Amino acid sequence: MRYEAMIGLRYLRARRKEAFISLITVISVVGVMIGVMTLNIVLAVMTGFEEDLRDRILGFNPHIVVISYAGAIRDADMVLAKVRDTPGVVAAAPLVYSQVMLTTGQSVSGVVVRGVPAADDAAIVDLKGHLTSGSIDRLGTDFEVSVTPGDEGPSEKAADKAQGAEKAKGGERPGFTPGRDAHREAKPSGGEKQTPEKEMPERQTKTTLSGVIIGQELAKQLGVQVGDPVSMVSPIGTPSPVGMIPKVKRFAVAGTFDSGMFDYDSSLIYMSLADAQRFFGLGTAITGVEIRVADIYRAQDVAHRIEARLGTPFRARDWMDVNRNLFLAFKLEKVVYFIVLLLIVLVAAFNIIATLIMVVMEKRKDIAILKCMGATNRSIARIFMLKGAIVGTVGTLLGVAGGYAGCWLLARYQFVELPKDVFYVSTLPVRVYGENFLVVALASVTICLLATIYPARQAAGLAPVEVIRYE
Repeated sequence: MRYEAMIGLRYLRARRKEAFISLITVISVVGVMIGVMTLNIVLAVMTGFEEDLRDRILGFNPHIVVISYAGAIRDADMVLAKVRDTPGVVAAAPLVYSQVMLTTGQSVSGVVVRGVPAADDAAIVDLKGHLTSGSIDRLGTDFEVSVTPGDEGPSEKAADKAQGAEKAKGGERPGFTPGRDAHREAKPSGGEKQTPEKEMPERQTKTTLSGVIIGQELAKQLGVQVGDPVSMVSPIGTPSPVGMIPKVKRFAVAGTFDSGMFDYDSSLIYMSLADAQRFFGLGTAITGVEIRVADIYRAQDVAHRIEARLGTPFRARDWMDVNRNLFLAFKLEKVVYFIVLLLIVLVAAFNIIATLIMVVMEKRKDIAILKCMGATNRSIARIFMLKGAIVGTVGTLLGVAGGYAGCWLLARYQFVELPKDVFYVSTLPVRVYGENFLVVALASVTICLLATIYPARQAAGLAPVEVIRYE
């Protein structure tokens, strides 16, 4: 062992009169440990949030979506063939995507409709694995449901007949009001007497409706379950003599899903591609193509190849492009947390500086004697840099161990609960990566080493003659 290391280690063991310096050394070690431990745990949680959100998004969304600036895609078969022949594409399926209102009785909610062919979409989106009730096989199939007249929502019949002129006598009004008003008969014209109708008890009637799958939060909001009818109202109206009348159609709830994300569970509906095309009047056209690729991190390259093959007016957007702002925000948060929490280590580094300066003042005689015996300025500096490096390294190692233990406890026992409607998860997600721990450890040790430079230079600059003369 070199004498610099031997003396540096000896200075770590405090004598009785140096107990205060030893206390500050311990505080410095604890400060570095807390800073490193906190930083590792926070980065692991932030990485967990980012990866968990990415997995949820990709589990319920395609890796790439192809749309047309010209509107609906009429030559869907040609587009699908070109997309499927693109290298890197694993699966592709047609898609109809639009916004509608969903009503049941007096409850109304704005939702997003995804019309997909169930067989093809299984390769794109794992809807079956997220079902909480019902079956994906019932998507688009006929359901026999019980309906109470007047409670099923807006009149579908009124919207379907709005393409012609309004009937001269009686019939349905061109507009509609959700609820019972949509089923009231028009008043007789002229001065004819109205015969008061006797209020009849409401009876349920059987009808056959096509099945749709909705999010479980949406089902709670509307108060429906599997087999219940719902009415879908399209903002794209049908022209009539009195203006545009929204298109209305009834469907049956064939199942509910839980994506793990409140926004999806409260505002997303799946229906069969054929039903969506009929409802929106698209014929055989589609609004987009959803694609799954072999490597999610090369989705952008695949999207560029697809755009090159399809040409104008098609646009291919990969999942990173669609969620760019979200993941950029995650990266920015991680950088900010890293800098802020590294300040804890920086504060501990100032304690190291103070400790080493006090040790230098305490060991002035030792430094003078060593110099008289032939020790160089570099050797003196190494003694005190070694002491600071040991403090920083011990604190960093303890912090790494404490951070790993904290991450293990969070992942194993999940004792930190979160409101799911706010954070989309009920517990803290934790992802531990060795490279993250390594970066934190290197940053901590580097700061501690930099903190030793000033005290070491002060020690090396002491003149032994002056020290011996005055002390």
